[in-house]
Amino acid sequence: MGGPLEVVNVVVSNTIALGSLLVAVAAWRGSRSSPPEVRLERDGVTVTVQGASPEVVEQILKAWDTAGPDDNHDPDQGNVE
Repeated sequence: MGGPLEVVNVVVSNTIALGSLLVAVAAWRGSRSSPPEVRLERDGVTVTVQGASPEVVEQILKAWDTAGPDDNHDPDQGNVE
């Protein structure tokens, strides 16, 4: 059976390994370029989304589509009557 010294060795070794992993992940995230900025505009309202995944942008667009266009907005013309 292992003694108390062996338990201390395991705890210290795993703590050091976890610390190294956290440093590596932080360095990797710091080396990546910033996520793209997406600008959405509808009926004169502009929304800027930073760091969102394509799925989030798609959900926003679907929510706008279900809301429907304004009564005086002609999507074929691209302007307000």
